[in-house]
Amino acid sequence: MFHIIMGDFNAKVSRLTTQREPCIGQHGLGTRNERGQILVDFATSINMVIQNTCFKKKENSKWTWRSPNGEIYNQIDYFLFSKNLQTQDVSTINKIHTDSDHKMLRAKIKLNTRLYHKKLTKTGNGRNINHNLLSTIEKDNYYLILGNKFEQLEREYLEEIIPIEELNKKITNITNTSEQLAKQGTKNNHQTKISQNTMKLIQKRNNMLHVSKTWTSGQRIEYSELNKTIKKKTRTEVRSFNTDMTKRIIEETNSTKAANKFLMQGSKTIIAMKRQDGTITHNKTEILSLATNFYRDLYQTKPR
Repeated sequence: MFHIIMGDFNAKVSRLTTQREPCIGQHGLGTRNERGQILVDFATSINMVIQNTCFKKKENSKWTWRSPNGEIYNQIDYFLFSKNLQTQDVSTINKIHTDSDHKMLRAKIKLNTRLYHKKLTKTGNGRNINHNLLSTIEKDNYYLILGNKFEQLEREYLEEIIPIEELNKKITNITNTSEQLAKQGTKNNHQTKISQNTMKLIQKRNNMLHVSKTWTSGQRIEYSELNKTIKKKTRTEVRSFNTDMTKRIIEETNSTKAANKFLMQGSKTIIAMKRQDGTITHNKTEILSLATNFYRDLYQTKPR
């Protein structure tokens, strides 16, 4: 979390005069006045940096206010940033003229959006919430609870009952609540693609492999038949599971896109392929055609 304070402080902070002032840099303008000292003390107390003073600029690019007679130039508008916020530049904009005796001030900052997004969306075990695994009743209750919480929160915010910092905390808590509700639903609705009977056969096959060195001819035949049975059962059960889940997702979401997304879990999709002339295509139909022709030619080629 970082903080930004900016505005017209009507204070001259000048430049760094002692190492006890970590909030200020070497490139301020003018001589510090009483209000400037108050601003420096304030920034130091809240662990922020007056960024205008940290970048070397020409004198004409430092001042932010000009007196009506055009004889006095001061730097009295500032950006105060948290120390953990990476600032790349702070400068005045000279080419924009407004009906004001102040110049526009801008700052260039660098944000690690991936890091902040990861922090805001981080879950306890790193797993995503899959609403499709919730039953219809659980999903209705899930949305009902969340809807009530956000409705109350919106009412409080519109009535200015809570400040923005408290609003952010409440939104975070509601998000965490939704995660827990979803986990409870998925925990109660956990399903496996392979039946318990097939899992027992797989375990039996694994136990047989541990003593494969002492197999008799009968045990080798038994292992071979067991392997065939497991493959057949696994193929049938996975297909049945995917069919049932696809039907259920379409009925609950009225969306084939959600069903396709479920079926694609764990599989990799080819998103690009090179044509014979060396160019790249991203069209799915053309990619399928190129792959089909490639393998057809491959298997039709006679060995030399």
